[in-house]
Amino acid sequence: MADPSDGAGYGKMREEYEVHTALNQEINDGRVWLRSAARERALKNRRCVVRISAPVAKKRVYCEALYADNFYLEEWKKRGRDFFQDKTKKLAFISAWHRTPLGIGLGSHQLDVEIRRSSRPLWWQIRACIEHPQIVVCLATVLGIIGVGLGILGVGLSLLGITEWQPYARWGGAVLATLGILVTALPLVLVRARQ
Repeated sequence: MADPSDGAGYGKMREEYEVHTALNQEINDGRVWLRSAARERALKNRRCVVRISAPVAKKRVYCEALYADNFYLEEWKKRGRDFFQDKTKKLAFISAWHRTPLGIGLGSHQLDVEIRRSSRPLWWQIRACIEHPQIVVCLATVLGIIGVGLGILGVGLSLLGITEWQPYARWGGAVLATLGILVTALPLVLVRARQ
């Protein structure tokens, strides 16, 4: 299932990861740390939004992913866990917030990790914010989407009132008003998908 032919680590790849919990100070950060030789080039010195799924679960998780470099592994070594012994081992540090929807615990698990070449695909960013463990991030995203929807709705309704532009304004206004209503309702769908 490995995708990228350029060897840069982009695309969707299924790999066996040794899954560990996140550090205590990171349980509310909404990100995972991955260490895999195949993914190093795609993740190192970048903040990517990735889509992770496990074959055992039907849900996917969207979150920020960082490369678990030597500096990060040093933090674990200070706590008595030495991950430097086997440098070929694929490691994933995932908090319970993201492990629960994936249906995985700690230990060895097959994970499908997808990384897009564009580091910030807009839809994935929105999903990552909706699925973020901190409620303030989720709420800000929902309110932002509602604001965009109401803005589109307002433009559509204002076009309906311009009599000089009829019949084009009527059709354009109706389309924009409908689009505004749909965008405004989008957070309800996304928040329900989070649960």
